[in-house]
Amino acid sequence: MTKYNFEEFKQWLEEKPERQDGLRWTDVFPLIKNRFDAFVEGKDDFAEKGWIYTQTVAQKWKQEVDQRERERERAKGGRGKYV
Repeated sequence: MTKYNFEEFKQWLEEKPERQDGLRWTDVFPLIKNRFDAFVEGKDDFAEKGWIYTQTVAQKWKQEVDQRERERERAKGGRGKYV
């Protein structure tokens, strides 16, 4: 199972400013830091609070991380859960 990293997510957001458009991530970071895995998996109440776009951005990042992990498994020739 992939372990999602809060600091890696922040770095990913900062790489391309358009990923942050219209969002006050500095307000969001303190709220999601301690519940980051739940946030990425959509197992929290951020959508109910009207922060659906925030989770949409997180889901896009999650897809990229998952894809990277699948490619890493294929490169190793392993028979992980993605093969």
